[in-house]
Amino acid sequence: MRFQLKKIALLIVLYVPFVCIMLTWCTIGDSQKIFATTDTGRYVSGHSVRKSLTKDLMENLTIQGQAMNKVKAENRFGADDRSRRLKLRDTGKESLTDSVTPRPKRCNRCFNSDFPFLIDEPHLCSTQKDQTVEIIFLIVTSFKARMRRDAVRQTWASITQNNTSSYRHVFLFGATPDGALVEIVREESRQFRDVLVSDFLDSYRNLTLKTLMGLRWAATRCRHAKFFMKVDDDVWVNTANLKTALARKGKALQQNLGGMCRTWTTVIRDPKSKWYVSREYFPYEYPSYCVGFAYVGGLGVAEGIAAVSQDTPFFFMEDVYVGFCLEAAGLGIAPIGGFHHNIAHVPMNGTCEPKTMKLIAAHPVYVPRMRMFWGCVQ
Repeated sequence: MRFQLKKIALLIVLYVPFVCIMLTWCTIGDSQKIFATTDTGRYVSGHSVRKSLTKDLMENLTIQGQAMNKVKAENRFGADDRSRRLKLRDTGKESLTDSVTPRPKRCNRCFNSDFPFLIDEPHLCSTQKDQTVEIIFLIVTSFKARMRRDAVRQTWASITQNNTSSYRHVFLFGATPDGALVEIVREESRQFRDVLVSDFLDSYRNLTLKTLMGLRWAATRCRHAKFFMKVDDDVWVNTANLKTALARKGKALQQNLGGMCRTWTTVIRDPKSKWYVSREYFPYEYPSYCVGFAYVGGLGVAEGIAAVSQDTPFFFMEDVYVGFCLEAAGLGIAPIGGFHHNIAHVPMNGTCEPKTMKLIAAHPVYVPRMRMFWGCVQ
């Protein structure tokens, strides 16, 4: 009897953990189909789902070497049904510290950034008879930046008149596993019709994907526009000064990207830096590029960047990546005065000083100062 009890106890010790592990694996690996639809029918359906990963893990996924293996991170998406899961793509964090495989300058269709839209506005650039679109503003934002978006809508982007004038604007998002934030942005989309959400994780390391998403959308949905301007949601744009600059630089911007542009930048080799790049991974110098808080170009420039991107290996700094694409497409840069970076450190003794009035785009400008600048130009 004692022997039998020992045998049973041994079986329990050996097999119970195994059974628990198998049950957990099966639960995580369960595949299902979801359909995210609304009354407007603008949400993409039919995304298959596999396992759910934590946010921290998604932030640490890596891509290494020439293969540029795409890492797919899936997590929960949707506030109405917590059991639903939506596939999120994430380029992840490149192993710039450990990788000894140099990043190739060119490749053959190694980088796919053409992810489906979860929220689209295919008719945002539609025009009435004899109406043209002068500029489409592609505004990079995040789910928690609603106050910034509202400030932008109510100040400098009000030139679009709710996307009915000759100027148009749209906010660019990736996707998020936070169902509450998803529902807020869905409602925002229904209200303003100026939101694009694409099927990749909304994170700092995916700004390259977000930028390409906007440029590709502009090149297809808004291709009759004369210019595009990619801008962050914490940037102040003086649209009157912008129009003056475009009248002066418009011809050059058909083949060049304009803004605060750099022809030479030191590659940061300090492993402690946010922008660290190892010499083994990238032994070259950066190409000429325009700093990513704001830049402007003709629609042909957006088309050129989008066209060469699939053969241009991923790089996590989106403005440098756009510089790679400009070089590959045979396009260039055209520096424009009035684009200012790190303006938060510049003291403003008065609300409407001459130096304020000469700005075209300034960064970072947070909500109070944005409204102050807006008051200056009224």
